[in-house]
Amino acid sequence: MLNGCPENGPAVAVDQANAIHVVWPTLVHDAGGAETLALFYTTSRDGRLFTKRQRIPTEGVPRHPQIAVGPARTITVAWDEQLTGVRRVVIARGTVDYTNPVRFARESVTEEARTYPVIASLPDGTLVAWTSGSTADSVLRVARYPAPK
Repeated sequence: MLNGCPENGPAVAVDQANAIHVVWPTLVHDAGGAETLALFYTTSRDGRLFTKRQRIPTEGVPRHPQIAVGPARTITVAWDEQLTGVRRVVIARGTVDYTNPVRFARESVTEEARTYPVIASLPDGTLVAWTSGSTADSVLRVARYPAPK
Protein backbone atom coordinates (compact mmCIF):
# COMPACT_ATOMS: atom_id res chain seq x y z
CA MET A 1 0.00 0.00 0.00
CA LEU A 2 1.26 3.46 -0.93
CA ASN A 3 -0.24 6.57 0.63
CA GLY A 4 -0.16 9.19 -2.09
CA CYS A 5 -1.96 11.65 -4.27
CA PRO A 6 -4.27 9.99 -6.83
CA GLU A 7 -3.15 12.51 -9.46
CA ASN A 8 0.52 11.94 -8.70
CA GLY A 9 0.63 8.29 -7.74
CA PRO A 10 2.54 5.18 -8.74
CA ALA A 11 2.96 3.60 -12.16
CA VAL A 12 3.33 -0.14 -12.78
CA ALA A 13 4.75 -2.31 -15.58
CA VAL A 14 5.11 -6.09 -15.94
CA ASP A 15 7.95 -7.63 -17.93
CA GLN A 16 8.02 -10.82 -20.05
CA ALA A 17 9.04 -12.90 -16.99
CA ASN A 18 5.96 -11.52 -15.11
CA ALA A 19 8.12 -9.46 -12.74
CA ILE A 20 6.40 -6.32 -11.47
CA HIS A 21 8.13 -2.93 -11.70
CA VAL A 22 6.81 0.07 -9.76
CA VAL A 23 7.83 3.74 -9.73
CA TRP A 24 6.33 6.40 -7.45
CA PRO A 25 6.95 9.82 -5.90
CA THR A 26 6.93 10.14 -2.13
CA LEU A 27 7.79 12.73 0.49
CA VAL A 28 11.29 12.64 1.98
CA HIS A 29 13.36 15.06 4.03
CA ASP A 30 16.12 16.87 2.14
CA ALA A 31 19.57 17.66 3.59
CA GLY A 32 18.12 20.73 5.34
CA GLY A 33 15.27 18.76 6.90
CA ALA A 34 12.55 20.20 4.64
CA GLU A 35 10.01 17.88 3.02
CA THR A 36 10.36 17.35 -0.73
CA LEU A 37 9.22 14.79 -3.29
CA ALA A 38 11.63 12.08 -4.43
CA LEU A 39 11.16 9.38 -7.06
CA PHE A 40 11.59 5.68 -6.18
CA TYR A 41 11.65 2.31 -7.99
CA THR A 42 11.13 -1.27 -6.80
CA THR A 43 10.54 -4.65 -8.40
CA SER A 44 9.06 -8.00 -7.42
CA ARG A 45 9.40 -11.37 -9.10
CA ASP A 46 6.53 -12.97 -7.16
CA GLY A 47 4.15 -10.05 -6.44
CA ARG A 48 4.62 -10.41 -2.69
CA LEU A 49 8.23 -9.55 -1.86
CA PHE A 50 9.65 -6.33 -3.28
CA THR A 51 13.24 -5.14 -3.46
CA LYS A 52 14.37 -2.29 -1.24
CA ARG A 53 13.16 0.98 -2.74
CA GLN A 54 15.75 2.66 -4.89
CA ARG A 55 15.90 6.41 -5.48
CA ILE A 56 15.92 7.57 -9.10
CA PRO A 57 18.15 10.60 -9.76
CA THR A 58 16.12 13.79 -10.18
CA GLU A 59 17.16 17.43 -10.32
CA GLY A 60 13.88 18.96 -9.27
CA VAL A 61 10.55 17.96 -7.75
CA PRO A 62 9.33 14.86 -9.66
CA ARG A 63 5.69 14.36 -10.56
CA HIS A 64 3.54 12.09 -12.75
CA PRO A 65 5.95 9.15 -13.20
CA GLN A 66 5.44 6.56 -15.90
CA ILE A 67 7.31 3.27 -16.44
CA ALA A 68 7.79 0.87 -19.35
CA VAL A 69 9.78 -2.34 -19.70
CA GLY A 70 11.43 -2.88 -23.05
CA PRO A 71 13.49 -5.51 -24.78
CA ALA A 72 16.47 -6.96 -22.91
CA ARG A 73 14.92 -5.93 -19.54
CA THR A 74 15.40 -2.22 -20.20
CA ILE A 75 13.41 -0.08 -17.76
CA THR A 76 12.42 3.41 -18.89
CA VAL A 77 10.98 5.90 -16.43
CA ALA A 78 9.54 9.25 -17.50
CA TRP A 79 8.32 12.07 -15.28
CA ASP A 80 7.96 15.81 -15.20
CA GLU A 81 10.01 17.70 -12.67
CA GLN A 82 9.87 21.27 -11.49
CA LEU A 83 13.14 23.15 -11.26
CA THR A 84 13.48 26.94 -11.03
CA GLY A 85 9.77 27.37 -11.68
CA VAL A 86 9.69 25.34 -14.92
CA ARG A 87 8.27 21.83 -15.29
CA ARG A 88 10.10 19.75 -17.85
CA VAL A 89 9.96 16.12 -18.99
CA VAL A 90 12.83 13.80 -18.09
CA ILE A 91 13.53 10.15 -18.86
CA ALA A 92 15.96 7.75 -17.22
CA ARG A 93 16.79 4.22 -18.25
CA GLY A 94 18.46 1.21 -16.73
CA THR A 95 18.65 -2.56 -17.14
CA VAL A 96 17.30 -5.11 -14.67
CA ASP A 97 19.46 -8.12 -13.78
CA TYR A 98 17.53 -9.12 -10.61
CA THR A 99 20.74 -9.47 -8.57
CA ASN A 100 21.84 -5.83 -8.33
CA PRO A 101 20.02 -2.49 -8.13
CA VAL A 102 19.15 -0.91 -11.45
CA ARG A 103 21.54 1.90 -12.39
CA PHE A 104 19.30 4.59 -13.81
CA ALA A 105 20.89 7.15 -16.12
CA ARG A 106 19.17 10.37 -17.08
CA GLU A 107 19.14 10.44 -20.85
CA SER A 108 16.84 13.22 -21.88
CA VAL A 109 16.04 16.55 -20.33
CA THR A 110 13.86 19.12 -22.06
CA GLU A 111 14.44 22.71 -21.05
CA GLU A 112 11.10 23.95 -22.37
CA ALA A 113 7.98 23.74 -20.22
CA ARG A 114 6.55 20.25 -20.73
CA THR A 115 4.30 18.12 -18.55
CA TYR A 116 2.39 14.86 -18.13
CA PRO A 117 4.60 12.37 -20.00
CA VAL A 118 3.40 8.94 -21.07
CA ILE A 119 5.63 6.21 -22.47
CA ALA A 120 5.34 2.98 -24.42
CA SER A 121 7.94 0.34 -25.07
CA LEU A 122 8.82 -0.46 -28.68
CA PRO A 123 10.87 -3.38 -30.02
CA ASP A 124 13.72 -0.96 -30.79
CA GLY A 125 13.32 1.71 -28.10
CA THR A 126 10.77 3.84 -26.31
CA LEU A 127 8.05 6.24 -27.43
CA VAL A 128 7.50 9.28 -25.20
CA ALA A 129 4.58 11.72 -25.47
CA TRP A 130 3.92 14.86 -23.40
CA THR A 131 2.05 18.14 -23.44
CA SER A 132 3.68 21.52 -23.93
CA GLY A 133 2.46 25.08 -24.01
CA SER A 134 -0.10 26.83 -21.85
CA THR A 135 -3.31 25.16 -20.71
CA ALA A 136 -5.35 27.05 -23.31
CA ASP A 137 -2.87 26.36 -26.14
CA SER A 138 -1.39 23.01 -25.16
CA VAL A 139 0.19 20.84 -27.84
CA LEU A 140 0.88 17.10 -27.78
CA ARG A 141 4.49 16.21 -28.62
CA VAL A 142 5.91 12.74 -29.35
CA ALA A 143 9.54 11.57 -29.54
CA ARG A 144 11.15 8.20 -30.17
CA TYR A 145 14.25 7.19 -28.17
CA PRO A 146 16.30 4.29 -29.57
CA ALA A 147 17.18 1.39 -27.32
CA PRO A 148 20.47 1.83 -25.47
CA LYS A 149 23.42 0.07 -27.10
